[in-house]
Amino acid sequence: MTKPLPLPSPFDFAQLDHLARVAHRVLMLDYDGTLAPFRPQRMDAVPYPGVVEALRDLTAAQHTRVVIVSGRPLAELHVLLGTDLGIEMWGAHGWERLTAGGRFEQWQPSLDVAHVLNRAAESARAHVPATAVEVKAASVAVHTRALTAAQRSDVDRMVDAHWVSPAGNDAIELRVFDGGYELRAAGRTKGDVVTTLRDEISDQRITSVLFAYLGDDDTDEDAFAALGADDWPILVRSQPHPSRARFWLSPPADLLRFIHDWTIRRR
Repeated sequence: MTKPLPLPSPFDFAQLDHLARVAHRVLMLDYDGTLAPFRPQRMDAVPYPGVVEALRDLTAAQHTRVVIVSGRPLAELHVLLGTDLGIEMWGAHGWERLTAGGRFEQWQPSLDVAHVLNRAAESARAHVPATAVEVKAASVAVHTRALTAAQRSDVDRMVDAHWVSPAGNDAIELRVFDGGYELRAAGRTKGDVVTTLRDEISDQRITSVLFAYLGDDDTDEDAFAALGADDWPILVRSQPHPSRARFWLSPPADLLRFIHDWTIRRR
């Protein structure tokens, strides 16, 4: 039997004193539910007041590798966060990457998987409002926050009828997130972003590294699981829930305090 996940502990801000003892810092941040509140209309989900300014200050401090890790496509992150932060961004759960230096990378699912996802998008558009359907680099999602109760029931039936079966193999998975469903190509998750960054830093022979990841939802659990025993997996929610995260912050006040206090801690 699977052991239930524990509740994370409230983050003790005194722990930030540890930053003065590490040679390298990597701070990874989810977007929706972490840096920005959820909204019925997805493009209305702008960052909490003060977040962009806090990220700009953190980047200017030049002591931390700051990385946005989101399920959103990069194009949407650019609209919501702007293009002048100079922060590395990963979109579509790790299928898209824009480095801080401006280099873009994108991975593609196999043609067979892409064909299945295209059919899944067609099924979704045939049963729910087209505005609720989002097609990404390696997935298709249906967002239910702005839908009526009847429309949500239509989504549930559509998922059962058209999405459950394709997800019954190792190449495609069905994930439930806070506000909808996503059918996605397997093989890349937010956990792969953590692993990639760790490998890149290891290749540079950098020791004494602290990795921290702030996230709120099921897809962030992949990133939490990829962190090591000495890293900081941090759940960002108004109330904690069982998670692989060890620590918990409540947005926006605790979140902003965390970024600010991290910024002013110098080696």
